[in-house]
Amino acid sequence: MSSDIVNDHGYFWWSDEPIPPAQFAPDSAVAGTLKINDAGRIELELHGVLPNEHGAWGALAGGGKPIPPERGIHGILKGSGRSVLLSGITKNGAHVATASISHENFFAEHALLGRTALRTEEVPVSFRSLLIGLTGFEEWLALQAIEVERERTKLTARYEAPDDITYPLYDGTLAMRYDMSGPYFGKSRNHYLKLTESVSLDYVPNTRMSLEEAKQQYGLLGDLLIILTGSTYRLDWPVLTDGESDNRYQFIFMRHGSTAEAPKLHDCWTIFPRIKEHFGEIVSRWRRKREEFGPGIAFYLGTQRETGLYVENRFVNLVWGIEALHRRRSPRAQVPTALEEKIARILGKIEQEKDRKWLGRQLEYASEPRLEARIFETFSGLPLGLETDALRQFATACATRRNRISHFGGQDPSEDYRAFVIDLARKSEALAYLYHVLLLQEIGIDPEIIRWFVYRGFRSFQVKFALAEVGLLPKSALESDNGQAAGGMPAQAPEAK
Repeated sequence: MSSDIVNDHGYFWWSDEPIPPAQFAPDSAVAGTLKINDAGRIELELHGVLPNEHGAWGALAGGGKPIPPERGIHGILKGSGRSVLLSGITKNGAHVATASISHENFFAEHALLGRTALRTEEVPVSFRSLLIGLTGFEEWLALQAIEVERERTKLTARYEAPDDITYPLYDGTLAMRYDMSGPYFGKSRNHYLKLTESVSLDYVPNTRMSLEEAKQQYGLLGDLLIILTGSTYRLDWPVLTDGESDNRYQFIFMRHGSTAEAPKLHDCWTIFPRIKEHFGEIVSRWRRKREEFGPGIAFYLGTQRETGLYVENRFVNLVWGIEALHRRRSPRAQVPTALEEKIARILGKIEQEKDRKWLGRQLEYASEPRLEARIFETFSGLPLGLETDALRQFATACATRRNRISHFGGQDPSEDYRAFVIDLARKSEALAYLYHVLLLQEIGIDPEIIRWFVYRGFRSFQVKFALAEVGLLPKSALESDNGQAAGGMPAQAPEAK
């Protein structure tokens, strides 16, 4: 169940209401309560009615005009003292009374929270940069800049922040900014000491971005971390800056839920130090591929979310994604194939126009590659050294299963349903690993890093077992070295080239 990240009283008013000098709110401000949960659901419950041309009766649904998209609600919160701007406003009920309190409620699509009021009469607003804290990704980042030396009666802690790294992108820059939270500047005496090293991603586009553009970039970076870490752990809420006064505003909106734990070093497909040199190129490639492949990536990401998919759902989504990705990677040539020319000759010999049209519709997709060919071609270039015959048999088996589900509703009548589900689960697990490897390859992760994870990393047995269960690897592969060196430490992974 979602908990509230904001549950505070305050005053609220329309964003186009001017604030008189020496006041923090206009005279028309109405008291109310703002609630925002950790999923980004934003609800405003007022203890009165905001001004409108119909008076209190305008609070009722249909009693006034729809709220224009450029009109937001400003507010100031009592407990935290923060200012708020709500946008994407829709009504959420109202009560009108002649002998008691009339009041109204709203939903909002976006909320901006800051220490300084965002002075604007209209939304949308635009911002200069997007800052995302990487809390929870410390092991993927391999942070280790805090040096501690302890003796019997003495303990010394030293921190020297690594240099920030700025990567050029095709539409701006992306920086890794290092920082530490701890005591204030200067000397102090305490009975305890807490130091925390942190990193933030700072995206600065060439032009100012709207809230929708900021939300899109936040989602792209979050999805990339799913691919790099193998975890759906959720990013911190982003922070937007206006670039002129350096005021910062926490940006809240509806987003995917997640109960995943922070990614651990031994679970990550790769870690930042091994891709640090080329991280900007990886981000740029990911953003381009995400747009180019569209559903071919979205279907895979959907299977990684915590949505409780049935086995059949997961399997067909993976196959749909592979099919969509193949279509985008290998678009049909404009020159007719021999089969298309043959179909055209056959149709040309049919005299009855209605018969010709009917057969044309039936043969419209006859020249398309078969599903098993799409699956095989999609995975045949993976840097895993899989045997061609084994991969082709696996592709055929997956296509047969998907076609059986799509065209006949499920398993063969003679097959036990439990056996059918177990088989789908095994195929889905193997498909998911191959799919993940493919996406890593597409965004430019070095093949040696991928091979190390699959064949020698901490999770190599799990991956190899899934591939061996469907015949993509021999059972003997499970007996090979899994990369564990003496003392239980992993063998050294290759550096990115």
